[in-house]
Amino acid sequence: MNVRPLTSSEKTLLLLCGVALAGVGLVFTVRDHRARATAALEKIAELEPQADAAVTAATDAPFWEERRAWLDKTMPVIKDEGQEHSA
Repeated sequence: MNVRPLTSSEKTLLLLCGVALAGVGLVFTVRDHRARATAALEKIAELEPQADAAVTAATDAPFWEERRAWLDKTMPVIKDEGQEHSA
């Protein structure tokens, strides 16, 4: 099979087709990137209050550990709820 070389107009059309395909691919890539970035920013905004609450809880942890230890020491122990309730 004998293949002839491309003419200058065919080369130009092939180049334009390649540029058009690359442009469409770039548009889809940019659109996907923007959608992912927007979703990530929304997720960060949603999780920031939870992070603040976790930091606050970590700051209060020693107080609550002391309170729990005091309760464990002071509260009576119920071995069987049914027997204690009927008594």
